[in-house]
Amino acid sequence: MIEILRKPYLADQITAFVSEPQATKAAASDEDGIIARPLFQSLQAEVSRLRFAKYIICTNPTAEVAVDSAWTLRKGCNAVSFSQDLALNTTAWANARPRTLEKPLEEFWAERFLVVDKDTSHTQGQRKRRVSMNATRFDAQDLELLVPALGDKQAFGLASDYIKAMQAATMSVLLSEFEIQLCDPDLIDAAMPELRESAFGQVRPKEKIAVRIRKRRAGKEQ
Repeated sequence: MIEILRKPYLADQITAFVSEPQATKAAASDEDGIIARPLFQSLQAEVSRLRFAKYIICTNPTAEVAVDSAWTLRKGCNAVSFSQDLALNTTAWANARPRTLEKPLEEFWAERFLVVDKDTSHTQGQRKRRVSMNATRFDAQDLELLVPALGDKQAFGLASDYIKAMQAATMSVLLSEFEIQLCDPDLIDAAMPELRESAFGQVRPKEKIAVRIRKRRAGKEQ
């Protein structure tokens, strides 16, 4: 949520689609619709990349692999890697998809996993020169090894679906029913966590971050 609030344009975009009126008055929010949004999917992937750290243990099933000029990994040997090292490996990301480096890997960029939908953008391009969010789609192809959570089939089981729904519902309530602002945006950079400091677990801010929150008035435009 802090990353969303740091970028007003992003907060506005997400607030707009979580606040869309539902087909029935009984439906407070549409979690499935929110989860299906490309921007929400990319946002979740970027959180997994930069704000969660995990270690990965794998076994080399093939012949001897050269790790670098001095080390090799023999067949059948186990190797341990850390997600933060992969998340910040500029060379690997450039080889996988150069567009992901339009902004530094050390920076949180919610749109990092979005790609232009060529068919949609071609149609919109006849009316607008700038491609809108409606002309993008979420695409993690070739990036699974760089963000282990994306390629972990177990992580994307029932528990993950539940977590996504809870995140969507929480974001919907907070942004559609409340006005939220950072109390002092200029201090946020200093409070953000150091990267590569944690081998696993959540990468939390170093200090508490104050926000101003109030209930939205009924009938007030979003």
